[in-house]
Amino acid sequence: MKIGIIVRILWSAGTQKFAIEEARSLQDEGHDVTLIFLRKTQSGDVYLPLLDGLNYKIMEESNTSRFVWLYDFLTGIFMSSRRGDGRVDYNLIRKLPKYIKDMDFDYLLCQDQWAGLGGYYCYKELGIKYAVIFHERVNNFPWMKGIKRIIVHMALRFQKKIVMNAHRIFAVTEGIARTVSNFYKGEVRVTAIFPGLKDNVIRNYSKKQNKIVLISFWNEIKTPEIYIPIFKEINDYKFIMAGNWTSPEYMEKFIDKLKKEEVMHKVTLLSSLSETQKVSLLQESKFFIRFGQGELGFATGTIEAMEEGIPIICNTGLGIAEYIKGYKFALVLENVNNTDKINQFLELVDNEEVYNSIQSDIVKMIGKYSWHKHASQLLQEIGMDEIGGINNNR
Repeated sequence: MKIGIIVRILWSAGTQKFAIEEARSLQDEGHDVTLIFLRKTQSGDVYLPLLDGLNYKIMEESNTSRFVWLYDFLTGIFMSSRRGDGRVDYNLIRKLPKYIKDMDFDYLLCQDQWAGLGGYYCYKELGIKYAVIFHERVNNFPWMKGIKRIIVHMALRFQKKIVMNAHRIFAVTEGIARTVSNFYKGEVRVTAIFPGLKDNVIRNYSKKQNKIVLISFWNEIKTPEIYIPIFKEINDYKFIMAGNWTSPEYMEKFIDKLKKEEVMHKVTLLSSLSETQKVSLLQESKFFIRFGQGELGFATGTIEAMEEGIPIICNTGLGIAEYIKGYKFALVLENVNNTDKINQFLELVDNEEVYNSIQSDIVKMIGKYSWHKHASQLLQEIGMDEIGGINNNR
């Protein structure tokens, strides 16, 4: 089967890494896969080594439309820091059918609903079936008030067209799947397809440093401010916040808050890390922290930490929590400000015997998931042998 995987932006965020690994897993299953990024950014260069051996295309190096200001404005209504690199480029989405018309795809996998809008246009104009993979929860943007509700209404109308015409709807966690199903009152069937895990675990406790690492693509949804009480109350460890930020201005505002709270000396911010540098950082760190406030995705940094054998501290507001709760390697908090529990967990685990035992527990979870299992589930749901005749998702 010839599969196109559609991603709006090539930049250093979790959706992009998921799409790359998914493309490789489907290629390993014997399918002809092409990754299509509608646009790239400089930060996306860190993923170029991961693309080695894959067929990928970039529709536009940058958006030169005279309406970029409008796309920035509309995107900014929903999330101000997504203007610029993170904008939703409607003109590139609309251009997708023309761009792929001679590529003879049997199926399109669209990584988020706005990539799914491109899939919708391809379905209407070229007859290609498409699936949408939701990476974030669905809601009606309740914080948008007044005249902005008109824009929200338009966006939700587009989203409904995308969902109702899709051949299949997927979500990367059970939590996100529930939000989609509930939002559309059970009119669509949503399948959770958790990403694969790789066993890169190295037992090197004696070489680790007293570092606690946090990795994310930092923006308002990731609420970096939520960690400041942890920085204040947890001693004997350095905190490394790794990952890019949606804008330099947003990062500077956060740095100002760290200085105001007098914790800047305990925190190091690292951006534009290569994958090799990220792995090295994880291998030399003892723990990983990632919180979420109603953020139901799996959190790519958490996946990366587990793959390297790092114990996880997270909260129930993160989608991966329901997958790792009950494992010895994970502390899942109800209250992110419960620093007593965090200190107890650090004290319990931070010795070689317990740490090695914890890493064995991580390997057990890794054994439950693989990219081969992910690809197999995906292909079974799609109905790869009967693409022409399978029923729609409703």
